[in-house]
Amino acid sequence: DLIVLSVDHNTSYDVIYSSNHLNITFEHKLSQLSEWIDTLGEESAKAQLLKQSITSYNKLIDERNDDKIYLLLKVDQNVSNCSAVGFVRLGARNLWFSDKSNTNLTQFQNCFCILDFYIRDQRQGLGFVLISSVMRSVSTSAAQFAYDRPTEAMLAFLRKHFGLRQALPQHNHFVIFDDFFTHNNY
Repeated sequence: DLIVLSVDHNTSYDVIYSSNHLNITFEHKLSQLSEWIDTLGEESAKAQLLKQSITSYNKLIDERNDDKIYLLLKVDQNVSNCSAVGFVRLGARNLWFSDKSNTNLTQFQNCFCILDFYIRDQRQGLGFVLISSVMRSVSTSAAQFAYDRPTEAMLAFLRKHFGLRQALPQHNHFVIFDDFFTHNNY
């Protein structure tokens, strides 16, 4: 079974997706929260060939931080075994983006940004479950997000699952897609 938890800087959490509508609490498992986030953050950094992790438990709980981490958990039938297999770090940022002609620069306030994304076991549909759960949770389509330094694998994932083809790389290292301006009503 799969569970997606939304965790904020207060380490309060919500179950935003459950594959079998499990009605469970994770109080006994949240002691593992820092380990799950730190381990997945390190694995993400290695996969992206970064020198250090950009996602960690300490960065999440920083009170100046309003980011959320969405953890994808695999849970066995009796909920005795639970392991984190992926995450998305989502945050709102004030950013400037240029259109596809690179002539108009527009500021976007509180733009939803995917700041880090990692799935341990790829090509099993887990990434789609996680990202789709995040989109439903924040009522935002894939085209409405800005993506921080997406890898080629992430761009291929977005093309395959969400039809996002016209990437518009930006001066600030974020990538948006052609429909970004239409969907964000600016």
